[in-house]
Amino acid sequence: MRRYCVLPVVIIDDCALTTAILKSIAGARGERPVFPFTEVGPALEFLRGTRAGVICLDYTMPDMDGITLTREIRRHTQNAAAPIIMLTGTEDPSIKAFALEAGATAFLRKPVKLPIFKELLGRILPVAAGPEAGLYAEAQAG
Repeated sequence: MRRYCVLPVVIIDDCALTTAILKSIAGARGERPVFPFTEVGPALEFLRGTRAGVICLDYTMPDMDGITLTREIRRHTQNAAAPIIMLTGTEDPSIKAFALEAGATAFLRKPVKLPIFKELLGRILPVAAGPEAGLYAEAQAG
């Protein structure tokens, strides 16, 4: 299991441009590792071994929708309590209710207004740090 001095931001969105923009905002000051993923499988594998400070994920992705992914993260990774920000360009108002019911912490519509995203991260990340945030170790086999 990997642990970081500062819990990382994980971004999961099938649009590489969106992940690049969000990564530049989340990691702007260089204080926090940011891990972008454009595919769900590698992201889930990463989350099974790494505690995240916040997870930003898209609702509409080809291999798994954001609601299902949120439930999967909550049930099968060590990030059951990690804040999740769900993003969507979909206009259906019921998606927000479904996202929050599935366990999302916050919900933003695309295109994401970058000052709002930055402010939301600023509010969520200090709370997400928790007592283990000061640790830096990588578990060794044996």
